[in-house]
Amino acid sequence: SRTTLSDYGARIILVLSLILTSMGFFNIVSTIPSNLGDNTAQQLETTNP
Repeated sequence: SRTTLSDYGARIILVLSLILTSMGFFNIVSTIPSNLGDNTAQQLETTNP
């Protein structure tokens, strides 16, 4: 069976969306620890003036 141009385009879009979602997921995961550290630092500053 010959792959048509639309199948090829759909495959590229699928791969691109997977890459973008995985990159966004890694960015979110990498920002979580820094956000938690900032929050705990702010809490320590407020509790210990």
